[in-house]
This record gives sequence, C-alpha cells and structure tokens, in this order.
Amino acid sequence: MTTNNILLMRAETFVHAGAGSGNGLIDLPIMREAHNNWPVIFGSAVKGAFRAKASQDIKQEKQLKNWFGDDSESGNGAGALMFGDARLLWLPVRSLNSHTLWVTSPSVLSRFARDMRRMGQEFPNNNYYQLADDQVVTLYHQPNTQLILEDYCLNIIPKEGHEDIYLWLEELKNQIAEMTKPAAQEGALLVQETAQKLVMVSDTVFTHLCTMATPVTPHVKLEPQTKANHSLWYVETLPPETMLYSTLIYTQRLTDQAQLNHLLKDYIQIGGNETTGMGWFELYHQAFKN
Repeated sequence: MTTNNILLMRAETFVHAGAGSGNGLIDLPIMREAHNNWPVIFGSAVKGAFRAKASQDIKQEKQLKNWFGDDSESGNGAGALMFGDARLLWLPVRSLNSHTLWVTSPSVLSRFARDMRRMGQEFPNNNYYQLADDQVVTLYHQPNTQLILEDYCLNIIPKEGHEDIYLWLEELKNQIAEMTKPAAQEGALLVQETAQKLVMVSDTVFTHLCTMATPVTPHVKLEPQTKANHSLWYVETLPPETMLYSTLIYTQRLTDQAQLNHLLKDYIQIGGNETTGMGWFELYHQAFKN
C-alpha cells in the first residue's frame, strides 16, 4: 500500500531555483520546462531540500537513508519517499486593477486535475476549456470590464454562458480551501486571497507572462577599498506569492507518520541565496490512501 500526497508550496520570498549558467542576457536563469518554458523546480531539487530539512531533526543516518536513499557513491538503495517536480499553479503578475493578481491558465488547471487523479483524488470538473487571447476569467472583478496584466488589456467574460469555466476556477479555490484547512487562520486567509486575486488567461498569454514577467535583478561586485565595479550579472527569480505544487508518494517502509507530518508542514528553503533570505516556501499538504 502507498500513501499519495499533494504538496502546495507558496513562495514567501523571492526564489532562485537555478538552472546553471544562461546563454542569453540572464546569467543565472531559473529552472524551466523545456516544452512550454514554464517555471518549475525539478524533483531532485525538491527532494534535496526536504532531505536537508529532515537532517536537522533526524540524527540517525539509517533513518535518513530509509527515507531518502543512500546518496554516497557506494549507495545502491532508493528511499521510501518519492518526490515529483514542483509545478506551477499560478504566477503573481502586476496589474493596474490590483497591485498583484495570481494568473493561471486552462492547461495548468488541466494538468493539476490529472495530477490530482493520479494521486487518487478526483478533481470535480475534468473538462478542458479554451480562452481567446483577449479574454480573462475572474471570481472577484465585475464582468464586461477590463483587467490590465503587465502589457495586456483583457476583457472579463460574463459568467452567463460560461458557467463551466467559472466552475472550473471555483473548484480550484475549493481545493485550496480543502488542502489548507488544517492550517486554520493562515489557510482561511489564503482562500480569501485566492477568491479575490485568482484569474485565468489563455495558454498563450500565460506562457508569455511566464517568460517576460519573472523578476530579473542585476548584481554588481564592488571592490572593498575603491568601490570599483566588477562582474555585473543578472539573476532571475520567482516572485513571492508564486504557488507551486508537487506530489509525494511513500510506501509502508515509512512508519513514523508524526515525524513525516512535521517534515511536510511550516516552511522549507529551496534554491540559492539562502543567506540573503531567498527561497522560502510555506507548505500545505493533503494525503490520500491508495
């Protein structure tokens, strides 16, 4: 028997999960999926971050190896925990209607629904809907008006005649509420923000925003004595309030459920620049028996 989990990972700070050296103007880009250019944190990085967090509380090397596997050169055993990629659920984007809106797309929600079903939890609406590039769906703002996202001016489509796609967005909000219920006050605030800020745009617009709306910060090395400039470079990050989700599967080999629940709650640090406050996620999770 296995236990399947969906992990929600909400960025509390800027996050640089780096992909190494870049070939273009950005010297240190973030990880991206090759086929759609959406930001991602690959499963190996997610697993490594959770192993680092677990090692602070678990002092027995045998238990760490049982959970995460043997990472030595001679190690040949896989661990009981199987982490998936941390995929994008929404991206915060600047707006003239509100300081920030959380942007998702039909393909993102369709993939989230498939991952939910793979983990044994049915996402109530399994249809796929398309939006025109000048359309947007929102649960909070008035229909027949416009939303400004970065350089896009989008028309809010009315709920009448589009009930199914509004229901799809509503189901995502309900799923967020279900997964954050154990967090009480923090979860309630997240659900309230989701209702007010979550919007859906077309896949084309979403992909453009994922490419052009991620923060890029210049860094300069200064000579301590003369303050002369050296080594200008640019670092790409994910902004705070980005929501990622990952999957976690574990087997009967893992028996200490209380210790695992402790590992999966509160916060985790992923990526570079930890000493300058970057890479922090707030965690929520929901388990499903399989």
